Amino acid sequence: MKSLRTLLRVAKRQLETLRRLLGVELERQGAVEQSIRALQQSIVAEQQVAAASYEGSRAFAGFSLAANQRRAALTAEAQNIAAECDRLRTLIADAHVDRKSVV
Repeated sequence: MKSLRTLLRVAKRQLETLRRLLGVELERQGAVEQSIRALQQSIVAEQQVAAASYEGSRAFAGFSLAANQRRAALTAEAQNIAAECDRLRTLIADAHVDRKSVV
C-alpha cells in the first residue's frame, strides 16, 4: 500500500510539473501575441508618418522590411509555442489517464 501512495504522489508531481510548464508556455504565447500587436501598431504609425512627409516615405521602405522580418520571426515563434502547448496538453491528458490507472 505504501508503494501505491508513492506512485500516486510521483504521478501528481509529474502532472503539476506539466501544468506549470503549460502555464509558462501560455504566458510566453501571450507575450509574443502582444509583441505582434505592438509591432502592427508601430507599422500603422510609421505608415502615417510616411504618408505625411517625403523623407518619411523614403525611410519607410527600410523600416517596412525590418518590420516584416520581425513579424515573420514572431509568427514563427508563436507557432512553435502553440505546438509546444499542444504537446504539453497531450502529456497532461496522458498523465491524467496514467494517474487514474494507478488508482
